[in-house]
Amino acid sequence: MNKNQMSKVATIIGVDLSKHSFQLHGIDQHANCTFKKTCSRDNVFTFLANTPKATIAMEACSGAHHFARTITEMGHQPKIIAPQFVKPFVTGNKNDKADARAIAIAASLPDTRSVIMKSERQQEMCLTHTTRDALIRNQTKLRNSMRAIISEFGVVCKKGWASLRHMATNISHEHRQKYPVLVSLVEQYMQLLDGLELSISACETSIHEWCRTDPQCKLLLTLPGIGPITATAIVAHIGQAHSFKNGRHMAAYFGLVPKHTGTGGVTRMGSI
Repeated sequence: MNKNQMSKVATIIGVDLSKHSFQLHGIDQHANCTFKKTCSRDNVFTFLANTPKATIAMEACSGAHHFARTITEMGHQPKIIAPQFVKPFVTGNKNDKADARAIAIAASLPDTRSVIMKSERQQEMCLTHTTRDALIRNQTKLRNSMRAIISEFGVVCKKGWASLRHMATNISHEHRQKYPVLVSLVEQYMQLLDGLELSISACETSIHEWCRTDPQCKLLLTLPGIGPITATAIVAHIGQAHSFKNGRHMAAYFGLVPKHTGTGGVTRMGSI
């Protein structure tokens, strides 16, 4: 950093988040570079704590909300930007320095939309929903896989988990001597599926408990068609509804509004 750069004050600092090394790029109100710096995870918060108050911009990624909450406590203004709004400003070869600069430039534009910072409680519920979805996907994969290995021996069961469980029980009782390997595999599948069912149930218990204690969730439950899963998902992902200009913007955030492209004064609506 030269003397001229040191004399300038950064109003926006772009941070390229990483596991161990953080690249920082500061710009002033005219988008001129004030400093470039690489910090380790242990030193980045110390550096920012001793930096004049500024807008700290970062891409929306793993750890971004925790980083934003931490710098908010220092008095900085966080700005989380979706990666698609940063990519157009990456010039030259893509690296950490180019990414940090692109983040700072994107944050300097007044019309760049930012991601709403989540509280710890919101993140916990988001992760609970994410974990539940992952467990359900694994559950479906295991059930389909068990159907496939059973069908290899000419055993075909009806649709539904109840039929598959009943068939697995019959195989374990009736074919233990004839197909010992098949029976062993089926029992392993059942153990895994029982464990997944308990984990899914634990996630849903947590979701229902949060729904009973959160005022916003209680309001959403008064709407027709809204249950605990949907109510908690909405609150966890958006927090305060007043963050959106209107209902259409909120619907677009969730991907419920058709995409559109326009050229030559003609707008074409596409699929979601």
